[in-house]
Amino acid sequence: GIKHVSFASSERLDKYLGLTKGSVSPLGVINDSDSAVEFIIDSEFKDYPYVGVHPNQNTSTVWLTFKDLIKASMLGNFMDYLHDKNNRYGNANLETQRKFKATKLHYDKWLNPSKENEVRFVSKNESNEQLFHIGEKLIEDIEALRKTPVKKFFDRRYAEYIKDGAFTIPNHILKSKTKLESFVKNILTQLEPAWKRAEKNSQSFDESKILQAGQTLTIKEHFEQRIKDVREISDEKKEQVLDITIKMWDRIPQKDLFQGNYSTCCIRIGGANGYIMPNYIMNTAFNMIELVDNLTGKVIGNALCYFIKGLNDEPSLVIDNIEINNAYIPSEKVGKKLLDSITQYAINVCKEVTGKTTTPIYLGISNNDLKAEKGVQELRKFFIGDIDCQQIYLDAYNGWIYNDALRSDSGALYKLN
Repeated sequence: GIKHVSFASSERLDKYLGLTKGSVSPLGVINDSDSAVEFIIDSEFKDYPYVGVHPNQNTSTVWLTFKDLIKASMLGNFMDYLHDKNNRYGNANLETQRKFKATKLHYDKWLNPSKENEVRFVSKNESNEQLFHIGEKLIEDIEALRKTPVKKFFDRRYAEYIKDGAFTIPNHILKSKTKLESFVKNILTQLEPAWKRAEKNSQSFDESKILQAGQTLTIKEHFEQRIKDVREISDEKKEQVLDITIKMWDRIPQKDLFQGNYSTCCIRIGGANGYIMPNYIMNTAFNMIELVDNLTGKVIGNALCYFIKGLNDEPSLVIDNIEINNAYIPSEKVGKKLLDSITQYAINVCKEVTGKTTTPIYLGISNNDLKAEKGVQELRKFFIGDIDCQQIYLDAYNGWIYNDALRSDSGALYKLN
């Protein structure tokens, strides 16, 4: 055997693999640009259907087949792996590339938009509307539940909260952190039988039950996040300077797997839908606009985006939804200006990808931290591209949707330009 084997020092881990102690992973070899590290793996792993590894941070686990793990670890260029026809991601992405070409979309510009497209947004922000903002998101989720058999529960238990057929939350609750937190906790407790039923149905062989269960458990995750959001709101009203760069993500797994964590939404690693995050990274039909705080260098918001054939089969960009870390939620006035800046960035990217300045840009209706108040259009949403998985979570498609339905769905979206 080999003598004098020891753990690598913190300095060596950082120098050669860009990792810290406790976060060592086979995927760290992706960072070994000089091929200085010898990669050795026990052959017994090949007998296991899946291998769990850290995505270069020890706060979560990603499950890969043994073949995928070897490929991802041995290839120094992540984008090469994403276009390798010997794995399922590569096959899907090569099909996306073909469909982009057939639709006259510039695939390379989609993956690598110019830095010149980036937009800087600077504004003073005094947001004393955070509790009302959380209340709006709660009402969205409650209205979604009222489209299921749970409607009977809300209509009976919260009859006085329903005005003209729509659920409302009284102002005396929205003005108090304590009352709003208690309100959400009560709903979570009262709906415990519904959550358990959804967990059971998620294991069903009935596709419709699985889909509905996924939607219900996602809402449960939203409720739990709203409690955290309320607790994080400062009792002090202070002026905040928003200095944000709007850009496209880097598609670096060790950073971008955690986009949901940065914006505190349900696709965060460890959240109800966190396991779908790798699919956004591995499938090039998806991109993600990110909002970077220039004062700290941290990502504080993001927006998943993709192309569809919209009205008259014209290629159109969909911003699926916009999520912003609760500590940075802008006032309504500032939020409108920020949405305009995000729209401008999308226009800049579309000009490169489509060659046009008039490409339609849409925003999903639900779960947005920035609101578009007019310009709703009904249209067919024919997804351009391919994905490797059977289901994907997209807010513009009302949550979980099967791959095949991505090219037959229709519905309402906000028109931003």
